[in-house]
Amino acid sequence: MSQGAVGREIALWKWVLVGLVIWVICYMAVVSRVSIAQRLQTEHQYNEAFLGPAAALHAERRAAGWFKNLIVDRGLLDHSGFGGPDPSFDSNKSETVRKIGMGIDAAKGWAAARVAVMWAMVYQVLTRLSVSAIWLPYLIVVLVPFVVDGWVLRRIKSGSFGRSSPHAFVFGRHFVFLSPLIYLVLLVVPIPLPAFVLPVLCIVCGVALWAAIAHFAKRA
Repeated sequence: MSQGAVGREIALWKWVLVGLVIWVICYMAVVSRVSIAQRLQTEHQYNEAFLGPAAALHAERRAAGWFKNLIVDRGLLDHSGFGGPDPSFDSNKSETVRKIGMGIDAAKGWAAARVAVMWAMVYQVLTRLSVSAIWLPYLIVVLVPFVVDGWVLRRIKSGSFGRSSPHAFVFGRHFVFLSPLIYLVLLVVPIPLPAFVLPVLCIVCGVALWAAIAHFAKRA
């Protein structure tokens, strides 16, 4: 694996992560909490259809427990509130002072709505992580056969006239390197995420890992 290729992959990681942070900030500034709630409801229906009602309910309850332990029980929700109207700008003040107070109250309302969207996004990410945890044991089962078969095929080709495909190796290496980044994008993608996306990603990762191992340079 060349240093130039590694450098390009690391640079891609950096720029995609920067883009994700900017996108999340902009998204929280404009989206409504209702749209996130509707997306969660749609994902719930997807999960029920693919996983079954019991597994979907278990994943959502686990996400709710994580949210309670990490956010609610630590008082983060209470500390992120902005309170009510400022009494120092009451109706007994001048018109200018009242207008300033109205502007401040409007800004507080907007900020409170943005914070609510932020916590809704956090809950969405936790829900998707919880659904992902269902597939974690199967990930090992899927990857091990691909790794073993790729290694055996490489050993066979290293002692014979079998040819390795540099294109297959490059595809496998790049996808394996970037698959965690793809998963991070899936956690915050602003569309309902079908439940079959994660197992498909696991299978494609297995194929990519097989290609990276089987088509590695024979004499390396």
